[in-house]
Amino acid sequence: MDSTFGTNMYKMALYTIMVFDTHKNGMPVAWIMAGSSRCIDIVQWLKTFRNTMLDHRKTWSPNAFLIDHAQLEQGAIRYVYIG
Repeated sequence: MDSTFGTNMYKMALYTIMVFDTHKNGMPVAWIMAGSSRCIDIVQWLKTFRNTMLDHRKTWSPNAFLIDHAQLEQGAIRYVYIG
């Protein structure tokens, strides 16, 4: 999961989730442009992503998340996936 801030005139944050296929190629699968960088906004997005994945594959669970140690992202991931 990666986040980019201030890349447009509205100063919105762009969050992207990428996954790896069986050939270890990265593919972006989910995006959000957020007007704020509050943890609750990221939690809502991650919950929606998780629930959508579970709708398609009931046993889906991520093996790992790779982030740049942003405290906001760590907290959101822990809340949604660890509990």
